[in-house]
Formats: sequence, structure tokens, C-alpha cells
Amino acid sequence: MNVRQQINRKINLRVTSSSEETETYPSRIKSSGVEHLTVLAPDIGDLSTWVDQEITIEEEPIGGITAVYETKVLSHETFEEEGHGSVLILNRPQGFEERRSTRIDVNFPITIKSEVKSGTVGTTEEKIERALATNLSPYGLLVILGLRQDEDLQRGQVVSLSFELSSASPIILTLNAQVNRKYKLELGELSTKYAIAFQFVDISPDVENELMRYVFTNQVELQETDLESPSISPQEQVRLLRDEVNRLHEQLKVVNGQLKQAEEARLRSDTIIIQLTKKLNEQGTVLSRGSWWRAWDQFGRR
Repeated sequence: MNVRQQINRKINLRVTSSSEETETYPSRIKSSGVEHLTVLAPDIGDLSTWVDQEITIEEEPIGGITAVYETKVLSHETFEEEGHGSVLILNRPQGFEERRSTRIDVNFPITIKSEVKSGTVGTTEEKIERALATNLSPYGLLVILGLRQDEDLQRGQVVSLSFELSSASPIILTLNAQVNRKYKLELGELSTKYAIAFQFVDISPDVENELMRYVFTNQVELQETDLESPSISPQEQVRLLRDEVNRLHEQLKVVNGQLKQAEEARLRSDTIIIQLTKKLNEQGTVLSRGSWWRAWDQFGRR
């Protein structure tokens, strides 16, 4: 079975025409599998002439070097997909990278809006979730959030994401995104925390350029200040989050111990005050604030 992963990355397709001239066509990788790549077909008419033809894929990520892959066209498919009627099925090139875009670690709140079925048949209602974004690329982001039900935000579901990118001129974005991956964070039996990877869909070239500029600018700033760290894998983020939760649990134990000691000290103080007050009442002594401790020295230490 050739399971496909959705990608949506800009590329150029280079082919050699019958006149031995190299022709270049802009395209996008739509999905990848173990054996195949699916790319948008250029508008060239009869695609059957491309079958079995050698083709070059060129991809230049922001801030990186050009990646070049040699492959072959295996077949083509025609269907209706928002103005793109055909795709090419290519042999998966050797060394092809699933995720080549620059990614940065982030830490900002994000609002997730989704449509869920309501109690009335045939109707839906809007559901809002609050999450924390931890990793961002021009094509998607990773968030951590708590879900009331495991069925919420299933893979393939399209939602609306709203968030703000802090910079000299803050950028507020509301984008459609598809759930690409979802896994539960192992933080105990009662944990409801999940890590969810979203892939942006149907974003405009202007928004894509803004995201690229933001990611690249922040990566360069990290490099210039020697604070650059490699992108953290989802598994590593889970480990780090678990360590942080364990650390907070230990801190909570210490604080609870301190509170317990403080409560015991308060109870001892209350007991002493009650006993001292009883003795003073028995002797008919009335004390001022200034003479209280002298009375404590006389009666309280017995």
C-alpha cells in the first residue's frame, strides 16, 4: 500500500523538449508516498506525451540551497480540484525529503475553530479550542492543547487557525488548515493533552511569503546571536514537555510540604494563644500589646 502524505510545496519541473531545449514549468508537490510523488500538471495539453519521460524537480527553500531531483513520469490523472484538472504521478526520487522547509520553534497562543455536528440532524455548530503553538514553518505548525474528547480534531479535518506573529509590525493571521498528524502526550492516565500538526491549505501567495519572511528572519536572528537550536522533533517535544510536567509536580510537592508545615505551625500558635489566654483570664489579667510577650515569658513557656 502506498500511503500518501500531503505536502503542498512549490517546485519547478524541467523537461527536455523534442528540439533538445529545456523547458521549465512551475508546479507544486501535492503528496508523497513510499514509491510515488504527485505533482500538479502544467497546462500543456496532452499529458500522455510526458509518460515515461525523464524529468527534473527543482526546489529552493528559503534560506537554503537548491534541491535537485531526477525522476520519471509514470502516469497522469485528470480530476476537478479547484481549477487544477490534472496531476502527474512521478517515481519518488532517491533522497527526496518529506519536509524541506525551514522550521522554527515558537511559543504563542492560537485559536482553533472547527465545525462539529450539533444535536439537530443536518446542522453544525462552531467549536473553539485554545492551544499553544510550538513549531512553525511556511506550510504548517505544531500545537499542544487539551481536548475534552479523543474524537475531536481528527486527521484530515479542516479548521480555521487564528494567531499573531510578533514583529516590528505584528501580523494577525486567520488561515485554513488541515489536521496532518495527531498523537496523545503520555503525561499520566488522566492526561488530555495532545500534539497536533496542521498543514495550511488554500493560503494566498502573499500570506505564504509573509510566513516565509517571518520564519527566515527569526532563524537568521537566532544564528546571529548564537542561540540557534535544531528543530525539535515531535517525539523530543513530548519528552521535554513530560520532563517539564514532572519538574512542576516536584515543585508542587515541595510547596504542598511547606504549606503543611505552615498550617501545623499556625495550629500550634493558635493552641498556645488559647492556652495563654485561658491562664490570663483565670488570673483576671488584662494585657496591652506591649506586655503580651512578657506574659508569654511568664506563663507560656511553662
